[in-house]
Amino acid sequence: MQPKRIRVAVLCGGISPEHDVSLSSGETAARALSPELYDLLPICIRRDGDWLIPESRLDANRSPEDLKPYFDIFRAGRDEKVEGIRRTPVEKVLLHLKKAELDVVLILLHGKGGEDGVIQGFLEFGGFCYTGPGVLASALAMDKIRCLRLLASQNYLVPPYVFRLELPEEFDCAGLAQVAEKKFGYPCFVKPARVGSSVGMTVAHNRDEIIEALRSARRYDSQILIEEFIKGVEVTCGVIDRAREDGAEERLVFPPTEIVVKHSAFFDYKSKYTPGMTEEITPARLPNEMLTRIRDTVGEIYKLIGCCGMSRFDMIVRGEDIFILECNTIPGMTPTSLLPQGARAVGIDFPELLNIIINHALYNFRRR
Repeated sequence: MQPKRIRVAVLCGGISPEHDVSLSSGETAARALSPELYDLLPICIRRDGDWLIPESRLDANRSPEDLKPYFDIFRAGRDEKVEGIRRTPVEKVLLHLKKAELDVVLILLHGKGGEDGVIQGFLEFGGFCYTGPGVLASALAMDKIRCLRLLASQNYLVPPYVFRLELPEEFDCAGLAQVAEKKFGYPCFVKPARVGSSVGMTVAHNRDEIIEALRSARRYDSQILIEEFIKGVEVTCGVIDRAREDGAEERLVFPPTEIVVKHSAFFDYKSKYTPGMTEEITPARLPNEMLTRIRDTVGEIYKLIGCCGMSRFDMIVRGEDIFILECNTIPGMTPTSLLPQGARAVGIDFPELLNIIINHALYNFRRR
């Protein structure tokens, strides 16, 4: 018997500074989804918040090259009407999504509006099945300050930090810099608290640099985090949930990947998305006992935050200590992304990784 084809929307773009990264994730995933299994509807959220929704799905007769015109239009951001693609204001989106008769939405939005629980709540309200963690876990993981405070309260190691909430556009940079200097000194990281992909993040080595870094970070977010620079082995570790054929659910924690940055002071935006800028080694070059500890710790935090479907955790290992940096609930799916690399280390290729993520979302949706 021919299995039922799954009607999947690949949702990418978004209003955050990670718009272009999201489009790359979306196109990579859309090309990898099997035409034999999926009808496909690529959807882009423009930078201004309007949605670009094709009027019909791509069926089994599509080829990867059929996707190029869609993503060319998504990247162009043109204002004129494009035949076959409906530009839809957000207040009318749910109606058009209902008409598309989707089975599942593959969320590949990064940053604000996509990874912070907003799109998850929107889709929940519309009654749609979607991939990845739900509203609460997404919002908590995206908020670096509150996530670190939760982890520290449960006795997980995090870098020493200071923070400020809801800073005005003009604020006392020198005063905030002095607080960080007294607590841990230099170098230190300055980060917008609710932005991903290292956007707006800077390493500061002195008073002048930290003041400039604070001003830069404030352009992206009103909440600012300053962390001690922990020197050690940078590691990331991915997790996915899989629905088994026997109806049970299992959690797969991938081998930790060591990140070796070649041409930057840290794993910044350019290093993350430029091929050849970093070396990723899976499993990380750490003792087996430490690799086991990392995987166990990641599994615990995944459950603590309330993640499901997929997530990826970044950390620094210094000696016997594991410092948790952050949780990414919608990891990148670009050609250089780390979750697919972790999956490959256990024999799961990229198309199969997408199959697992989508099938778990359907499994989880049926259980509600």
